[in-house]
Amino acid sequence: MNKASNPFLKYSWIILQFLLFSMSIGFIVAGVKRGIDLTDEGGFILSITNTQMYRGGIYNYHIIIYQIVPEFLHNLIGLRWVSILFTQLSALVLSFGVFRWLKAMGKSGIASYSKWIVGCFIGLGIMLIYFPGIAVVNNNVLINCILVICSGMILYLYSLPPAQPNTFKWVIPLLLLGFMSAFSFFIKFPVGVMQLGLYSLAMLFHLSTEGFKAALTSVGVILIGLLIGLLTYFIAFQSFGE
Repeated sequence: MNKASNPFLKYSWIILQFLLFSMSIGFIVAGVKRGIDLTDEGGFILSITNTQMYRGGIYNYHIIIYQIVPEFLHNLIGLRWVSILFTQLSALVLSFGVFRWLKAMGKSGIASYSKWIVGCFIGLGIMLIYFPGIAVVNNNVLINCILVICSGMILYLYSLPPAQPNTFKWVIPLLLLGFMSAFSFFIKFPVGVMQLGLYSLAMLFHLSTEGFKAALTSVGVILIGLLIGLLTYFIAFQSFGE
């Protein structure tokens, strides 16, 4: 039987992936209101709801969560829903980057419905963070989301033909890489440092064929994004003096 003439065979993968994705989301949602980890979750909630007591230093993920999450969600159930939302939004960005990269690698015949296959596959994989159980949004969830989003942007940049990074398609992702690395400094400092170094190396490698100037320009744009991120943090989240 010709697979192209059989609609079910043609879409069998997307149907299977969508069913598995829906079932996984269903199990996670069912566990949102169940139990509490008094040690980790209890500490996270206390930190987020009492930012005036836990300030200073460089590990201030709770201040970021407190500022970006509406106050009516500053509870066990609300922060678990935020955790799921952040995780799945980051999966969407990574899915977009992977799909664009696959097309750039010569998969020109990739069908439009493959976007759904890629999205469901990545959405399933990223939910492994909940294997021990659903948890409130915390430093690990935040840094995981940032890394996943930045990975999607790197793949998107790799899908573009090497060129001078002076167009909108280049500049915005490069700025975001630096911007998000800045916030990683205040969530997990070593991860932020590694991000900045690895993203710069990735762009130097990708643009090496375009010459030294193009490669350095891309790194410069990332550093500008880093500066914008640091300024944003100290203006909107926490004063520099703290």
